[in-house]
Amino acid sequence: MQVETSTTFPDNFCMTSAPSPDPRHNTAWRLLITANVKVLRRIEKRLSQAELPSMDWYDVLLALQQALG
Repeated sequence: MQVETSTTFPDNFCMTSAPSPDPRHNTAWRLLITANVKVLRRIEKRLSQAELPSMDWYDVLLALQQALG
């Protein structure tokens, strides 16, 4: 079996010409990530207080449910 080791890019492909991100987009992204972390921490805290499994278990259960259809 032969594996191709070279990659061909289009002539107009240039990795150095990416536009600078808009500072507002960076701010919005940072706020979204911060809010996500805070919400997940609050959920984890309430699950723990209710003596329920952590979010990790619910992720696994959801994946299993989806896989089993």
